[in-house]
Amino acid sequence: MEAANQNSPKPAVFLLTRIGNDARNAAAVLGKAGMRAEICATMGALCALCALCEQAGEKTGALVIGEEILDQKSLARLSDFLGRQPPWSDMPIILLTAAGEIQPQTYRVLDFLGARANVTLLEKPLRVYTLISVVKTALRSRNRQYEVRHLLESQETLVRQRTAKLQETVGELEAFSYSIAHDMRAPLRSLQGFAQILLTDHGSQLDANGRKYLSRIAGSAERMDKLIRDVLNYSRVVSSELALEMVDVESLLRGIVETYPMFAPDKADVELEGPFPPVLGNEAILTQIFSNLMGNGVKFVPPGVKPRLRVWSESKPSVVRLFVQDNGIGIAADQQERIFGIFQKVHKSFDGTGIGLAIVKKAVERIGGKVCLESELAKGSTFWIEVRPAKSNNEAS
Repeated sequence: MEAANQNSPKPAVFLLTRIGNDARNAAAVLGKAGMRAEICATMGALCALCALCEQAGEKTGALVIGEEILDQKSLARLSDFLGRQPPWSDMPIILLTAAGEIQPQTYRVLDFLGARANVTLLEKPLRVYTLISVVKTALRSRNRQYEVRHLLESQETLVRQRTAKLQETVGELEAFSYSIAHDMRAPLRSLQGFAQILLTDHGSQLDANGRKYLSRIAGSAERMDKLIRDVLNYSRVVSSELALEMVDVESLLRGIVETYPMFAPDKADVELEGPFPPVLGNEAILTQIFSNLMGNGVKFVPPGVKPRLRVWSESKPSVVRLFVQDNGIGIAADQQERIFGIFQKVHKSFDGTGIGLAIVKKAVERIGGKVCLESELAKGSTFWIEVRPAKSNNEAS
């Protein structure tokens, strides 16, 4: 292997040809034109040298190859080299071919390389100015590719830095909000406790207005405490690490009905219409989802109406739908998107923080699903979530 302008930092032109002094003459011409040229004895040497240059951080400019060198073995080696190029790379190849009518072998080489590289044909005997012009054009194209690579790397670095900064900021905000929420709950609990003590132990010393004001203080403190708990739940759903696993939905739903007093038979009619297939999810997250949906179904009913809930499932090859239907007050069509936002309350006359359905939406998204709704005012609502089915052991194997 011989070199011209070997110490130049400019992109190298690699030459490979067997006939006469074509390679030496081309290297001399390019060297006089201020370009760096490397002569390679074999296709293996050419590919290895290109790879070494890239590893050393040097630029590879273009390949100048005589078509007579491209037998089946050399083409396969060149194809392997081109296939290992990064996505941004479109290596310029100048193919030296005999003058006159293009031979079938040349067409085959063009077809083979055309999908893998940017190929230019150059007829022999070589003309000095034509060679210099073609090579300079190839090098300009190659330099633009390196500029694109540099831009992409700069953007990737910037994105990584900004992502890291954003994650740091989000983490600090989550820690701050969590700390503030906990710190706020302590005085609220004291407020509730002292208000209740006053009502219980000293209520007889107060007139009706005094007892009413104390009841309002206790009720307001309780609502604020509930709001803070919901904000903490939302923050936990958004930021907690989740492990997805197979969840027994039927067992989970029965546990919710048996655990929560609001679903007791004397307070609500709850129908679990199984069977419920196992799904891929997170038990804590799914418990939060169903307790919120079912709890809303019990809470938001007209006065004097006993809540009635119906829960069932539908299975499809790639998704499981889990439905919760209630006989509540319903939701107007123009409000059905808004209710999934945080602090969005549709029915002002009912107690609530406006966070419950925001938690449901975010929780379902965290396990890779989605939540949908059908509802009419005064006719109840049907919510359903779509999640992935859990694979059985036989399917997994």
